[in-house]
Amino acid sequence: GVFMWYNCDKSDGWNFVNNWEPDKEDGDSIFMAFVFADSKDSFKELTKDFINKCPEILTKNKIGLRYRNGFPKRILYTNKLFKKIINQ
Repeated sequence: GVFMWYNCDKSDGWNFVNNWEPDKEDGDSIFMAFVFADSKDSFKELTKDFINKCPEILTKNKIGLRYRNGFPKRILYTNKLFKKIINQ
């Protein structure tokens, strides 16, 4: 699987990824990008590894994009998924 992330601000859009801008280390959010896993178990392992490498994910805003009906939609995530995976 693949799990990339960027430190950013909650108000940032997709441009910082398209323009290959550097992370904003002091950003208030984390943009989770290009998350791919071939199974639920792989996704869980990727997520556990991500939390170990980036523990601030549990305190910062979490942003992602999901494609619905062929168009990207910006999503703000909660800690619900992360806590569920940590507690397994």
